[in-house]
Amino acid sequence: MRSPTVSNRSHLGILRLAFVLPFCLPPALEASSNHFSILLTWNARGQTGLAPTDSTRPPSPWIRRWATVAEGTQDSSTIALDLGNTLYPGYLSRFSYGSLIAEILNQVRLTGRRVTVRDFFQGSDRLTTLANRAAYPSVCTNMFDKNTGEAVFLRSAHIRAVGVTVRLVAVISPKRNNKAPRKGIHIEDPVESLRAYFSSAGESEADLTICLCDRNTLDRYPDLTAIPGVDIFACGVDALSSSGRLATRMIELENGARIVHVPPFQAGIGRIELDSCNSRPTVRYTVDTTLITDGVSLNRLERLHRKWSALYRRESTDTVARYDSSLSRDQTIVVGNLLREKTRAEAAAFEQALVAPVTIPPTITVQTLDRLLNASPDLYMMPLRGSDIRRARNIEGLTWVGVEDGKIEGRDISSKRRYRVVVTEEAKDAILEVVRGRLPMQRFRPLFVSLNEVVRDQLSTRKRTDYSFEHLQQRPRLGLGLELESSRKRVRVRNPDSLSSLPGATYESFSAWDVDLALPLSLHNRRHELEFKPRLQYAAANEKVGRNDLEFKLDYAFGPMSLLKPYASARYETYVALRPDESRSVKVRATLGAQATLSDWRWRLGLGTEKGIMADNPNPFAPFFDVFRDTAETWGPGIEFSVDGTYSLSDALCKRGVDFFKYRSLALEADLESYFGTSRKTTRFQTEFDLDLVIQLIPPLKFRAGYRLYYAHLFNGRYNFSNLEPSLAILGAYDLTW
Repeated sequence: MRSPTVSNRSHLGILRLAFVLPFCLPPALEASSNHFSILLTWNARGQTGLAPTDSTRPPSPWIRRWATVAEGTQDSSTIALDLGNTLYPGYLSRFSYGSLIAEILNQVRLTGRRVTVRDFFQGSDRLTTLANRAAYPSVCTNMFDKNTGEAVFLRSAHIRAVGVTVRLVAVISPKRNNKAPRKGIHIEDPVESLRAYFSSAGESEADLTICLCDRNTLDRYPDLTAIPGVDIFACGVDALSSSGRLATRMIELENGARIVHVPPFQAGIGRIELDSCNSRPTVRYTVDTTLITDGVSLNRLERLHRKWSALYRRESTDTVARYDSSLSRDQTIVVGNLLREKTRAEAAAFEQALVAPVTIPPTITVQTLDRLLNASPDLYMMPLRGSDIRRARNIEGLTWVGVEDGKIEGRDISSKRRYRVVVTEEAKDAILEVVRGRLPMQRFRPLFVSLNEVVRDQLSTRKRTDYSFEHLQQRPRLGLGLELESSRKRVRVRNPDSLSSLPGATYESFSAWDVDLALPLSLHNRRHELEFKPRLQYAAANEKVGRNDLEFKLDYAFGPMSLLKPYASARYETYVALRPDESRSVKVRATLGAQATLSDWRWRLGLGTEKGIMADNPNPFAPFFDVFRDTAETWGPGIEFSVDGTYSLSDALCKRGVDFFKYRSLALEADLESYFGTSRKTTRFQTEFDLDLVIQLIPPLKFRAGYRLYYAHLFNGRYNFSNLEPSLAILGAYDLTW
């Protein structure tokens, strides 16, 4: 007969212990026995392996470990608690829809279990069904239904064993997954939720209160340990020392509570033992790594394991797909390409240990897929800039597919462009640690689909002879920018009487503050790049030299190659006159040429034509048509040359150990644009050079500081117009295609 029982209300023990545990807060643990034990398991992940077909071979180590727990709970003074991540994604557990692991937990007489996000692998309905059928309580204190506001599972459970009342609470971290594990579920802040629970619970009697959690939650919410009422924090820890053991197993807090670190299930079983010797209590926490080789519990679990293994072997031989041998046999490439194809992403990132070294045969069965994937985590979509991808590619233990030799889909990675990257949960967390603070407001979103589901669906669609990534080439991307700049103009003019028409020029030297506003709009995919940039400048020193400079620029580049492609450019420049009787200069330029792009640098060389006039029309847009009607000035040929690029200073500083820029972007940007043209009346040369230091602290905003040099020369009249201005700017860029 099972000794521990669960009740909805706490009970006082009939007999109380004659000692007070040093690691517990009052009330003290009470029992009629001098010995009380707690077994702790964590992160079993539904792993059982397949039972051997030969009955003479020993059972799976996973089954032997569960049998070790079962043997321990035979003693009425021992209870077993599970910290979560238990049901999935082991392939035999997935095959049984969680029934195998749920039945194992019943067989080992589990006393209580913490619900975690990974338990939702096959949906909340299935998880609720398993919880209702279980002989143990499923607890999560801070998980609620969005519609009703009620707790999805028990917020706490009171367990009675050998005269001791143990209260269980359990919390999970909402920040680890950003959104609820499934739609309709809300995860509250664990600190606030636990405080609210203890406030509403009142004077509920319990000899011992245990909070089930994991180290990720404690690291993100350190205030949890300061909440009064918790005696033990049973904390699941994934990272082990090189020897396979926990570096620090138990930590005593100032308030008397204890944190015990529980290793993953395959690394051992945590055990807390409470003993009394000469009325002085002794507390021990150990990790048991032994595996039993015989016993009633092992035989019972082995029979259950063999039953499900036999069912799996009969059904897992069904053919899922056929794989053409001409495709890559590299398992990681296959899995990554299937992810990219299904989710329409440019790149994929996942853990190296996720894909097993299994040879992919021409005929793929269910068992092949299950052996191919060591786990089946949920997937997320992340918008990452090219500079972020370069940083994240250095993360140890991650595999990237779709990124090769600094290129994506055969094109050099652009630091400014944002790419769609499909990632697993562990990869998402690792990438966030590197690029935290550099992502846009929509950092990432869950796809509500698992890796196994994607791979199976993509392989079963048709005979796999190739991959379809045409959508990556054709997918249009729309971007919107904002540039607000303030600068100090220092204009120098020579021979102003020879000026005929030069937009933005003036007849007098002056110094004035300048305000510049630009709204660039871009539309591009792999073959097409289109950018439209309206720009308005205002500077006024006095009523004679003030100008509102207006510029419209349209650029278009075409071609499948990133290294070299043709481009076309058109520009319209004028200004809004301050006085009604003043004429304005107008210029129109059109250019055709070749564009070369290498890494973050772009060169352009083109041939074009340009024409300028002086117009009296008060409408600043009307002179555009006057340019084509006016015959006083003729169109003249010209040569255009430009180069612009970015050098990342933050990467260089991080390599030298300056961690301040680890999550920030610091870059040096340079832009040179020159034009030499001639017409019937004038021969002119214009050049503009910008050198800026750009830092990004809060995406998507950037701050820019630098210098701009503008120089224009009319050879006929020896007119010089030069401007050297320091500038400060706020920049914003947002990818609307998300």
